[in-house]
Amino acid sequence: MIKNLVKAKLISLSTTILFQFHTFAQNNIDNYLSINPIQTIIANANNGVKAPRDIDFNPQIANQVWVPNFGTLTQAGSMVIISNAGAANQAVEVKTDPDEFINHFFNSPSAISFSNNGNFATCGELENSPGDTKYYMGPVLWPSSTFGKESPNGSSHIDMLHESPYAMGIEAEKDNIFWLFDGFNGMICKYNFHNPHAPGEFDHSDGELVRYSEIKVLRKNGVPSHLVRDKATNWLYIVDGGNKRILRMDIASGQKDATLKCNEPYQNGCYSMKNVKWEVVVSSGLIDPSGIEVKNNRMMVSDNSSGDIIVYNISTGKGVEMGRIKTQSGIMGIKLSGDNKIWYVNNKLNQVVRLDYGVVAGNSGSEIQQVFFNLFPNPATNICTIKYTAADAAQVRIVLYNIMGKEIKTMKEGNFSTIDESVDIADMPTGLYIVGLVLNGVPTTTRKLEVK
Repeated sequence: MIKNLVKAKLISLSTTILFQFHTFAQNNIDNYLSINPIQTIIANANNGVKAPRDIDFNPQIANQVWVPNFGTLTQAGSMVIISNAGAANQAVEVKTDPDEFINHFFNSPSAISFSNNGNFATCGELENSPGDTKYYMGPVLWPSSTFGKESPNGSSHIDMLHESPYAMGIEAEKDNIFWLFDGFNGMICKYNFHNPHAPGEFDHSDGELVRYSEIKVLRKNGVPSHLVRDKATNWLYIVDGGNKRILRMDIASGQKDATLKCNEPYQNGCYSMKNVKWEVVVSSGLIDPSGIEVKNNRMMVSDNSSGDIIVYNISTGKGVEMGRIKTQSGIMGIKLSGDNKIWYVNNKLNQVVRLDYGVVAGNSGSEIQQVFFNLFPNPATNICTIKYTAADAAQVRIVLYNIMGKEIKTMKEGNFSTIDESVDIADMPTGLYIVGLVLNGVPTTTRKLEVK
């Protein structure tokens, strides 16, 4: 009887381990929850990053990151363009639109989204630019190839539509079609620029606006509410920041309803939709949600207040929290790169950050060694104990960094399979530190250490 129980326990344990390895192989996002990811600052204020609210990748240039700086009502924003982001040959350029009316076209940008054709759109959290008609703001369309280059008409923008003040988020669908969080009217809108005008011109008659008034959203002042389209399912996921929840809508659903009065005579229509399919995905556990990304039945939401990136399983349509990645308060827009790295911006710290999960590969390159690494006590005063355990010995280096990621010293180094050692930290100033685990020369995971 006892032997049978032991056998059953072993089978159950083996099944669990196999499931964990299967999950690791099938969904890369889950890797971020197995051990604390490595956080690398790609750019900061020294590179011209100033109060960023969003981030996106240029689909036409590999590993090129675009980050709009927010600016102020009287001083327009600017764009930080990071080429070869995170590589040894990284280059950073800060651009802005050369037009005298930049405070209209690129004022207080809250979000950016690239479309498949290389154009991108921005939107701003403001009522109107100085001296303009009240409630006369909305999304702006730009060509990435000539952004910031002066045209015969001044500006490099190629279109702007004027129906959504206090816009808090934007997401491309395809070509020149974009979805937008309209904070002034409290609803989701779809804008189609159709055929843009020449750079710097003002003909907006080719535009089209569709309002989805059945979906009521509320803006949180100062915290953007980003959107993301799941390309696999065509659901649009929406951060409803003021209501502290996440929604999703089927962008193929609904029927045309009423014709609306708009600020400009759009030849392609200005109207509302009805009978739209939408639902609440997450309704609790969020303080100030802001950034959002979706891939492979996983949803990631950044919380501006707590600094957490919350990972959800959305395979059933409802968000089931799987775990949280700790960053710092001030996080806003997040984005997945093509190699499944999480990138984000921190508005308070003026940072662009990349997350990497640690994988310790075996000789074949296909085996994954699970390790245990932690620090006790935490917070610590005079002594900190390092605990490390792995199935096989490896070249281990444990490194102490300051909170900005600068290496201070090596705490332990050698060939180990187990470490249980107390380290004297009595001479360390009070504050937050990062302790990193490097295995066989590969940075693998980090732990925060608070010294009191």
